[in-house]
Amino acid sequence: MVDSAYNLIDSAIVTSSTTAVDLDNMSSSYDVYYFVLADVKFASTGYLQVKPKVSNSVVTGFNSNTAGIRRIMTSGNQTSYNNSSVGGTREYIAHTGYQLTTTAGGTEFMEGWIMNSQSSSHNTYLNINYVGNEDSNIGHYGHAGWEYDDASVLTGIRINASTGNILNGKFYLYGLDKA
Repeated sequence: MVDSAYNLIDSAIVTSSTTAVDLDNMSSSYDVYYFVLADVKFASTGYLQVKPKVSNSVVTGFNSNTAGIRRIMTSGNQTSYNNSSVGGTREYIAHTGYQLTTTAGGTEFMEGWIMNSQSSSHNTYLNINYVGNEDSNIGHYGHAGWEYDDASVLTGIRINASTGNILNGKFYLYGLDKA
């Protein structure tokens, strides 16, 4: 159960193949947004991505900065997340550090906080955590911070796989009370 300070803004449950899921209705009512993407499966091997929406349209080809850590559970090899990516051109404001494969049992879970998304004078920041099991033998997890290097006001987010479709999953966007 989510704390009462979190107000459900938008949600979607995907049970058949789709290219993307939009979570909209972001407004100045909230300073911080929280999203949960659960039990996500893909049709093709790819990364789980979150893209910004401004004026209800998906933004592409922007600069974003990121830093974080990722790890494969079987080998424990901790590595940098998006190494040398400061100021890199992106199509997303967050994504998993490892690809989710389409082998049996592969699912992904991501949660994130979006801060400053309603300011037209400051950049938007995100913090994400994710965990996935690619199959019965390999799992991965990580966390990262992102800066959307633009002062546009966000109206929503789009979730998609970097390649192919999303087969199923649960998607939620919450606004966090200001007080």
